Amino acid sequence: MFRPPNTSVCVLCGSSEQLSGEHKIKASALRQEFGDASLTIGVPDEPDSLRHAQSVKSKNLHFRSRLCAACNSQRTQPADRAFEKFHAEVRHRLQSLPYSDEAWNKAIQELDPHTDVFRYFSKLLACQLADMGAPVQSELCTFALSQANFNPINIRVQQDSTFEAIASEWPDVQYAAHGGVVVFGNKKTYCPTTFYSTLTIGRVQYCFEARLNLLGQLQLALEFPVFFAWCMKEVWLATKRPIASEKLAQLGLGT
Repeated sequence: MFRPPNTSVCVLCGSSEQLSGEHKIKASALRQEFGDASLTIGVPDEPDSLRHAQSVKSKNLHFRSRLCAACNSQRTQPADRAFEKFHAEVRHRLQSLPYSDEAWNKAIQELDPHTDVFRYFSKLLACQLADMGAPVQSELCTFALSQANFNPINIRVQQDSTFEAIASEWPDVQYAAHGGVVVFGNKKTYCPTTFYSTLTIGRVQYCFEARLNLLGQLQLALEFPVFFAWCMKEVWLATKRPIASEKLAQLGLGT
């Protein structure tokens, strides 16, 4: 049910041939948002740590985890194109709307993402997990490669609160961001229940997650006990030391 953590082979199929890095944020979406402008990369928890990315193809914008040429091109290309099309529609519908819960919710409810859009986020989450040295749910890989029809991904579309705060001071700001992996757990047993991440392009934030059922929890505990114990510890710590509201909002987990 889980692939062992290994950034020296393809995250999705396990091949060691013709490996390359996957973009953390789709290059076409970055071009649409930023044009030919030079990019600066910052880390929220390290405000003084800034790097310049010469272009949207910069290695600084790629995952450490790898995809083989076949997975990175023909196998996941339909999902990549579906996301490009979906994001263009989201951008068109929401970009001109003044933000309000009512206006955004109405516009978002009218969206109908194709299955391939979920496959794109399945690939992203698999790469995020591999980047943190975590085992990857096999169903994320098979779904991303269109080898299975079961969809393990949930998606929520909303406005990024960090963008809104920045834009209030700098109205012409151009902004994109991605989250790492957030582990949700049961507050009584501390067992991990969900792996969650985010992707922001301009005002639009995509929140996506894959959940673990009881069988998945048991399998993870048996196959990767060290990682399972780490997850339980982090969940336990979060119950004793709740995450600050500002950080929750940044992660798309505000009110």
